[in-house]
Amino acid sequence: MAKPGPQAMLATWETGCRQSPQERAATLLAYVTGDDLDVARNTDVGTRNVLLARFLTALTQDSLDFCATCRCGERLDVALDLDMIAGWPTHEPGFRLTLQPRDQAPIIRLPTSADLAALEGLGHEEARGRLMARCADGRVTTEVAALIDEALEAACPAAAIGAMVACPTCGSEWEATVDLPALLWAELQYRARALLREVHELALAYGWTETEILALPARRRANYLQLVST
Repeated sequence: MAKPGPQAMLATWETGCRQSPQERAATLLAYVTGDDLDVARNTDVGTRNVLLARFLTALTQDSLDFCATCRCGERLDVALDLDMIAGWPTHEPGFRLTLQPRDQAPIIRLPTSADLAALEGLGHEEARGRLMARCADGRVTTEVAALIDEALEAACPAAAIGAMVACPTCGSEWEATVDLPALLWAELQYRARALLREVHELALAYGWTETEILALPARRRANYLQLVST
């Protein structure tokens, strides 16, 4: 997976600032993979998260911490095992699950970022019902819905990522939801703003344009910034 250049990072950041979380998740996937946005939107959520985890692993070179808040108010930094997530299964766009026995259950298309974007703002039960309707090719009863949940969890475990957390203050234990697109977005925002500061300082010092500055390798930009600060 090739590392995108600084121009692509800034363009992705500017686009993502105007988007909803699920739309932004597809934009981030397109940024990471270099695929068209339509391909990213129609990649299943589990595969999307695995690919984002692989990119984050290469970007951070270490485990990534995320913040979880306990019901007592304590904020905890929790280490996330990106290598484990990066090794989970992926699927080609359009992959479908056939539940057994076939005469009692529909064929299921794995949910995508486009599906989740269409459900933003809905309550949990309404969103779940509509998601089943979007992804199943037949009638979904309560019993069949339970089978679908089990099949989806087995086929794409990265679609819903959780991490066990224990609060040292009150002793509570719970499974915190991990939002990988949000974690990558936070990292990208930090790096984009830092890059803009570099451009600003070098433009003031040397009169170069943004295009000229971004064309410099990162190490050379750092060397020039060091000279400017001395």
